This record gives sequence, structure tokens and C-alpha cells, in this order.
Amino acid sequence: MLDYIEQCQWVFKEFGHPTYMDCYPEILKPFLKRKIWWDTKNSFSRNEKKWLAGYFIKPVKDKAFTWKIIRNTADLIACGSSMEDYEILVSEPIDILAEWRCFIMYDRIIDVRPYGSVSDLNYQGLSLPL
Repeated sequence: MLDYIEQCQWVFKEFGHPTYMDCYPEILKPFLKRKIWWDTKNSFSRNEKKWLAGYFIKPVKDKAFTWKIIRNTADLIACGSSMEDYEILVSEPIDILAEWRCFIMYDRIIDVRPYGSVSDLNYQGLSLPL
């Protein structure tokens, strides 16, 4: 089966094989270089200390809103209505120079490629033990 993750999970559940996909598997957490935790959009927006801290937030539900670094109330406005209390992932912000996608099959990395535009970065010397 090849489809988006949510559709695959729905099909597996319908056939009696529910799946769980952790956004950040334990084995990869040492590479994150920051603490990441779960919250809800409304819980986050009600706590002034949280949104004044300049945390990065993104919705767990795909495309609910675009990721944001929250520094003030104006940043919260683009995160949707309080009527929809999405689960969010929260972390300290980091400066990301480039984003890469890894393709994994049976616990082995089979391909690594840039995600989006990284044309201005020199990554030619990159070597990975595949």
C-alpha cells in the first residue's frame, strides 16, 4: 500500500491492524538536539509564559496550520480558531539551514535527499554510511 500516512493508518485500522506512528521515534531523539513536547493549541495560547518564550510550534494534524515561532499574540492569530483545539508539538527554535528526507525500509536507510531548496548550500561532501 502506498498513500499518505493518515490514509494508510485508516485502512490498516479498518482491516483490524491499527498502527501507531510516533512523530519522533526514540532511536532518532538524540539527533534532535532539543526538547520536544506535546501540548494543545488552546493550552499553549492561554499561558503567557509559553507564548512569550519564543517556542516553535507545529500541529500534529497535518496542514491544520503552518508551523510558527510564537513570540506574541499576533503570532497566535494565524494558528486558527480556539474552537479547534489541535494537538501541537512544541520545541525551542533552532536555525535550520537545510531539511533532508530519509527513506527507510525494514529499518535500513535506503535513500537520503534534500527536501525543498538547498541549492545555496554546499553538501557535495556529505557521506552517509548506508
